[in-house]
Formats: sequence, structure tokens, C-alpha cells
Amino acid sequence: MHNVLDKAGDRYKVVFEQTAGFDRAKGLSVTEVALAGMQTPPQVIVAANDDMALGALEAVKARNLKGIVIIGFDALPEALAKVRDGELTATIEQFPDKQSAIGVDDRAELPSRCPLSS
Repeated sequence: MHNVLDKAGDRYKVVFEQTAGFDRAKGLSVTEVALAGMQTPPQVIVAANDDMALGALEAVKARNLKGIVIIGFDALPEALAKVRDGELTATIEQFPDKQSAIGVDDRAELPSRCPLSS
């Protein structure tokens, strides 16, 4: 995320950042701690996977906060349903099988420039 936001300069401000280990319960607890320490809730919460985003959503709902954009990754069926119902803003499908195939294809095209070490 920083590789994009840092280029934008002062346009965006990260107000809290902490890993939740790709776990929903930890996503909930990390978001609870973050929200408790803020005078003003964030405008956006970006989680590295849907489980953490769904945990964050629980924390936001428990505080009865509205209008916070919450984004996850993986397009899990539960997250897609929450997007459909208007609770989660977005989930992003990453197509890991295609990512792996592209990596193998790219590597296969570069043997002379980047030989594999044995």
C-alpha cells in the first residue's frame, strides 16, 4: 500500500497501521484498539485480506460508525455478500493461480539474463 500512497505525498495520511496476522479475530481487536485511540474515525480501512476486513467491519459496526470505506482482498464469498449488501465497500480478487503462472512464464523467458543458481 505504501508504494502507492507514498507517491501521492500529502494527499493521503496513514493514521494507524498494524498487522493482524490475516486473522478475523485479530482484525477485530486491532481495529478496536485503533478506533479507541482516535478522536476522529478514519475515512478508509484497508485490510490485506477479507478476514481482517470482516473483523474491522465488526469493530466499526460495534461503535455504530457510518461512512467508513472498508476494503479487503481475496473476494471470499462472505465478503462478496457484504459488498452486495452494502456493508463492505470492496473486496479485490487477486487471482493467485494467474499470478503464479505469470511468474513461471516470466522466469522461463529470462534464463540467459537471470540464470538459476544450483
